[in-house]
Amino acid sequence: MERINLPGTGLSRPPVPYSHGVLSKHPEAILNTAGQVALRADGTVPEGIDAQLEQIYQNIEAILADGGFAMKDVVHVRTFLTEADQITANRAAFNKWLGSVNPASTAVIVKSLISPAFLVEVEVMAVR
Repeated sequence: MERINLPGTGLSRPPVPYSHGVLSKHPEAILNTAGQVALRADGTVPEGIDAQLEQIYQNIEAILADGGFAMKDVVHVRTFLTEADQITANRAAFNKWLGSVNPASTAVIVKSLISPAFLVEVEVMAVR
């Protein structure tokens, strides 16, 4: 698959390393994850936004691996935050896990998620 990160000519530069668009030519396979929350395999939920984001990206990495994908194959990330003050933590996690990939990205602040224990939810699309 050929991947082209599109800068959005004439648009402002993103505040974190994401692309305004990602063009995937001749994809072999596409994987969409369900929205991932910070649920560990044992059913527990870590406390705090940083710990939850770390667990979420570990979960996403495991799902990608199940499908024969890696983080480098992610072309879009959609993040649902429950508080505006979580943006800094979200940016740090994004940079750690996906900063060199520069996928297209959407982040929204929502009133709540399925359980008050969950502070954030992330879904991705990967293409190879």
